[in-house]
Amino acid sequence: SETEPLIRLYAEGTSEEEVQKILRAGMALIASA
Repeated sequence: SETEPLIRLYAEGTSEEEVQKILRAGMALIASA
């Protein structure tokens, strides 16, 4: 599924700042879809 890469990043211990960037990017993609 499309969410698997995000879950994998979480599992690998991505930093809080990186997580926030990823989430914002993901929300922007969803909003523009």
